[in-house]
Amino acid sequence: MLPSTIAFGFVINNFADIEIDRCHSCKQKTNKNPLVSNIVSVNGTWLLMALLVAIPLTVCLFLSLPAFFFTACALILLLAYSLPPIRSKERYIADIATHGLMFGAFPFLIGYTLLTLGIALFDVRPLALCALFTIIGCLALIVHQMSDYAEDLNCSPTTIVRIGKRQGWRIFAVFFCLALISLGVVCLLLDLPAFMHYGSLALFAIPIYTLKDSMQTDYHGGIMHTPEITGRSK
Repeated sequence: MLPSTIAFGFVINNFADIEIDRCHSCKQKTNKNPLVSNIVSVNGTWLLMALLVAIPLTVCLFLSLPAFFFTACALILLLAYSLPPIRSKERYIADIATHGLMFGAFPFLIGYTLLTLGIALFDVRPLALCALFTIIGCLALIVHQMSDYAEDLNCSPTTIVRIGKRQGWRIFAVFFCLALISLGVVCLLLDLPAFMHYGSLALFAIPIYTLKDSMQTDYHGGIMHTPEITGRSK
């Protein structure tokens, strides 16, 4: 069920971002949005989205009502994230918060309620895990916006574009530390083997690796010490 729900998020995002992605030279070269390069049709995309919505909702309805509720909430957020009039992906701070919920909190809650068949969630361990996944979901979008900053500057008013890369690095650092703290809390609460703890910690190398070129450019290039153009100053 989770793959269908998450896949819907990517499909609806590509569908809503056709014109914006035409401005992204990198995305055009790598064909990240097949609708822009006409690899897939609009009608086929509508059919795929209908299937990706129907499958998880139908299965969850029969297996677990709490899972059905969380799946419906996730799908609604995915729609609100990409489509007007809400389109939270272009709203200050709301883009990061929404991303954390729809790719962090709700996928965890769907999986948890499916596995436990609706056992009460009000237990510190699942709450700690939910918080961890939410923060990681927020961090993932911050990393993505930092990576796409140069191209988003001209066509997409994301939170990082609005505040500039200097403040973006500070927000990245805050959420990176919050994620590490949350992971530490989860490790204390759950009796897991040591290798799982170290393996989880190793995953934090991914955002560092993703942004390594930006780190070198921004810190050695002086962006942290010189004025910069932001979405607000344009």
